Amino acid sequence: MGELKTRMLMKMELRNFSKRTIEMYLYHMKKFVVFHGKSPDTLGRSEVEEYLHSLFQREASASWIIQAYSSLRYFYCEVMDKPDVVFKMRRPKSEKKLPVVLSMNEVKKIIDNVKSYRDQTALMAIYSAGLRLNEGVKLKIRDIDSQRMQIRVEQGKGRKDRYTLGIFG
Repeated sequence: MGELKTRMLMKMELRNFSKRTIEMYLYHMKKFVVFHGKSPDTLGRSEVEEYLHSLFQREASASWIIQAYSSLRYFYCEVMDKPDVVFKMRRPKSEKKLPVVLSMNEVKKIIDNVKSYRDQTALMAIYSAGLRLNEGVKLKIRDIDSQRMQIRVEQGKGRKDRYTLGIFG
């Protein structure tokens, strides 16, 4: 898949895909090629369906199967210019799970078990503002707007800037 991999990589970089997305798309394409033992430009719709079904049979998570589907769809539509391979193929349904919400006592217990005042403060800011761990790690003092009670998250998930509510006090 050398030349095809290079073309796919170039197209993803030109579309400004995140590094992680590029890694995962290439990973899924590699698994697809290994599964069939043939170059993907010689494979068609039935082979794509067979591969995705094999993931389902191995009890892969819905998000994993969706990721594999998305990488194959991108490859055939954008790299190979063969949308008919995946045309009318429906994206698998995603799971809808409710988040686990800790009680106030559970949150207090966690924070009380952190010995450093600095780490407690960081943990409270991350939890109360609903930040992802990576967003909390990159947080700077200048990102906190105590007048408007907001925290600016720069280049969070999906390379997007956003504001989140901060709970101060």
